[in-house]
Amino acid sequence: MNNNIRYIITPTIAIAWFVAIVVSIVVNHPISTLQYEGSIAIGEVTYNSIWPVLLNSFIIIFISILLNHLSQHNEMAKTDNLLPILFFTLFQSLTPALIYHHLYTHLTTLLLLVIIALLYTCYQQHRSATQKMFVIGLLLSAATLFSAHIIYFLPLLIIGMIQMQVASARTIAATIVGIVTPYWILWGMGWVDIAQWDFSMLAITPHIPTFSCHIIPCIGVMLIGLLAGVSNLMNVFNENNKTRAKNGFINITSTYTALLLIIDNNNYLQYLPLLNSCVALQLCYFFTSRQGRAYNIMFYTLVLTLIAYTAWIYLFQL
Repeated sequence: MNNNIRYIITPTIAIAWFVAIVVSIVVNHPISTLQYEGSIAIGEVTYNSIWPVLLNSFIIIFISILLNHLSQHNEMAKTDNLLPILFFTLFQSLTPALIYHHLYTHLTTLLLLVIIALLYTCYQQHRSATQKMFVIGLLLSAATLFSAHIIYFLPLLIIGMIQMQVASARTIAATIVGIVTPYWILWGMGWVDIAQWDFSMLAITPHIPTFSCHIIPCIGVMLIGLLAGVSNLMNVFNENNKTRAKNGFINITSTYTALLLIIDNNNYLQYLPLLNSCVALQLCYFFTSRQGRAYNIMFYTLVLTLIAYTAWIYLFQL
């Protein structure tokens, strides 16, 4: 019964909490501004609409379901649970701007998670890896059409190929061809003009952020991810090579995304959903691989703290 409360009932309550937040936003702010971050080929677009919040919310829930699928089928959970859904929706709720404006950020996050899922299927599968890496390159390129800064995840993709033991000249070449293909097609069809490409969108413009309630969630998620990641590294040594590789890559992705968020902090919201996704998976492995009263207390304390902070933001800061 305790496991049912921890793994099933509590996440269900968290989803209901997230839906209540979305309803509150829609009622109080029926029209939101949708910002298209843009790519080097298409540029930026800003327009107003009444539907982004709802569509954004559906994508967030879909991402949380994908995270749950990743955890259940890739050795990142010791038992059936809904913990990735729980933590991802709670982390997303901590930053209202992610629900209110950043539809395309969540689309890029969804594509990046699909890339991770495909990369996992490549583990030691040398025969099929080349075709899959081409598809992965296509997806990464598609993500850059929504946000140019996603191209900075290319080194992480190469690390993932090494982690899954499929790195070779063929797979790297297939990935590069996949990345180039969408832009080549757009240029060939006359939809974009190379002379008008704006490579300045790739510039990283770090600054010293002003400390506010909006920065606290980023710091908190990074610290949680660091602590869970270090603890998982010590625990995962008892697992098989495949489990170590997959869990290790989530730790690497979490760290890499956190570093990008810090370095390119002017665009931190573009990286935050992926960081939230990785930390949710890290916490899933952390809590399902450990039992005992102390971990139960830690679990419920973390959940209640996240809910309380979210309530404070929406009641007093918006």
